Amino acid sequence: MKEETDIDEYSYSGQRGPSLHISKMTGTRQKAVQDFLDSEEIDGEKLLKKLKKNKKLLKTFAMALSGKPGNKFTNQFTEETVSEAMKIKDIFKKHKAQEVA
Repeated sequence: MKEETDIDEYSYSGQRGPSLHISKMTGTRQKAVQDFLDSEEIDGEKLLKKLKKNKKLLKTFAMALSGKPGNKFTNQFTEETVSEAMKIKDIFKKHKAQEVA
């Protein structure tokens, strides 16, 4: 009997790593995930962290990936990812400004 492994146990490196991890989580092909990340200019590491935090987004991501380019799930997903990245960037800027002061 094959023992199930936790998704965190997969090791990855380089640019293909996040796509491998995301494909394992969503049950999609790694090449399709990587092509989606490249075409939408999404940071794979940030997306991976977001998907780990919110498992409900896995289904939404799979629908965005399998639909036509520019479908409502794709647009929603890329906007969410970008806004999340901007929030993190603003938090770091505020924290750094407080350290300097």
